[in-house]
Amino acid sequence: MPFQNLREFITLLEKQNDLVRVTQPINTHLEMTEIQTRLIKNKGPAVLFENPINPDGTPATMPVLVNLFGTKDRVALGMDRTVSDLRELGETLAFLRQPEPPSGIKDAVGMMPLVKKMLSMKPK
Repeated sequence: MPFQNLREFITLLEKQNDLVRVTQPINTHLEMTEIQTRLIKNKGPAVLFENPINPDGTPATMPVLVNLFGTKDRVALGMDRTVSDLRELGETLAFLRQPEPPSGIKDAVGMMPLVKKMLSMKPK
């Protein structure tokens, strides 16, 4: 199920108990960074800081979402794929980064499934 916007994704993560909302003021300079670092290390939930505070003590103008793609499961969910699909996708992207040209017609024809896959990966 592809997501039309971030709000839909956040709602789903909340339903799955994989997002925590923090309403108390958190400083964006070091405090928020430390929390995020620990979350990533422990494969913790995504966190929405609803009342971030700037380093000078003033309220920030918008909430801050951290660790959204901190686990393979959330990356896969955000990309509308399964975790097992991520390895294949990574291999495809690695090949595209350093492609080897076909050595003949047979190799070129063998690359057609890859070409079809690349065409289906168009950004929305």
